[in-house]
Amino acid sequence: MTVASSGRSLLRASVGVLRAAPEHTLGVAPSPGADAVGAEPGSAPAGVGSVAVERWLVLIIAAFGVVYSLQNLDGLIADWPAMSGPIGGAVVALVAASCCTGVVALAKPAISRHLFTIAVAAFVIAAVLWPFALHATLPADPFPWLTSTWPIEAVYLCGATSRIWIPLVATAATAVALALTLTGPGGFSGSDLVSTIVPMCAISAVLVLLIGALRHRIRLAERAQHNSLVEYRRSQQEVTTEAERVRTDALVHDSVLTTLLSAAAAASEDDEELAARMARNALRVLTHVNRRGAEGQVLPFALLLEHARNVVPDAFAAFTLSTEQAVDVVLPAAAADALLAAMVETMDNSIRHAGDADRVLSAEPLGPDGIRVLVADDGVGFEVVPALAMNRGLQLAVVERMRQVFGRADVVSAPEEGTSVTISWGSVVVSGTRPLEDRKVVTS
Repeated sequence: MTVASSGRSLLRASVGVLRAAPEHTLGVAPSPGADAVGAEPGSAPAGVGSVAVERWLVLIIAAFGVVYSLQNLDGLIADWPAMSGPIGGAVVALVAASCCTGVVALAKPAISRHLFTIAVAAFVIAAVLWPFALHATLPADPFPWLTSTWPIEAVYLCGATSRIWIPLVATAATAVALALTLTGPGGFSGSDLVSTIVPMCAISAVLVLLIGALRHRIRLAERAQHNSLVEYRRSQQEVTTEAERVRTDALVHDSVLTTLLSAAAAASEDDEELAARMARNALRVLTHVNRRGAEGQVLPFALLLEHARNVVPDAFAAFTLSTEQAVDVVLPAAAADALLAAMVETMDNSIRHAGDADRVLSAEPLGPDGIRVLVADDGVGFEVVPALAMNRGLQLAVVERMRQVFGRADVVSAPEEGTSVTISWGSVVVSGTRPLEDRKVVTS
């Protein structure tokens, strides 16, 4: 299977994925009709900042669980005489499993929410069994062990859900359940109960509110950044649209005027044919401008090139690249799809037919809104047939494909002198201006 046959379908699907991907992921600038420009200010999706914060929260929550549980081992030692036995051992094992499950989230961040949920569930089971494990009065100092470990579970709940009210409600419910246990089998007085429950509830609530406030501030910052980018892109698009309008007005004015003058001065059939061809070019420019205004997203050439290199790395490994000048060029999705497919097909043709040759792939802006990609080698070359420009299969794949999106592909080749294929797209191309001549860019 050739590079082109394996890469074309992948690239076609990849361009579709890039076209549908969120702008904050790809850095794609939307056109005036894109959804991002018309989005409500509060509708910004979760961005890279939220993802990074959640990863750090997993680390902080797991570390807090380990440190805080070790700090309360003195409470377990003090309470063990009052809860020794099989049920008491099961309670200790469940709480230990809860803390360890939270630590496992460090190694499995993708399923950390599920792991934290399992950890909280293990603690709840331990709290249900705890009254049945007590067979003596608990000491009031230090704090009862199971009560003092509840802040760990409150923080774990923050890792299991982003809704702040869930850990707050759970803290209140747990306080009631622990109070009933302490006043019953635990044998606590009212004052001891208050001095035990209130600090644990306060610690849990403060930790939950801090995590919630951090998440809220990150969301506000990302929303502000999103709105700023939307406003910037809107203003940038307005400036670009106005510049395009002025340029197009001048271009069409010159084309129409020149066409009229040529038609008036036509003295032969060749002159009339030239005037008709100039008129068709003027109409193609207008069509090109209208198509650009109707496009949805536009895709950066640099991003498309990087993605293509990941899809067909063997093809790019055979070429020397020079594409830095085109990193800021953006293309409509249809033009990007055609240009990438044509480029990969041409590269594959060079690899299969040019033999042991030096190869170059270069790209640069063409006019105010276009791009010119040159694929060249110093291989065996071939005799270009004017009617076909190259072999029929490659013509259909490259020349005709670019023609369908109002672009062009130009071939320069001769036996033993190498081959260069210039793939161009933009209003400079459709207005009839030939790309710059590049007959020989690779030295043997």
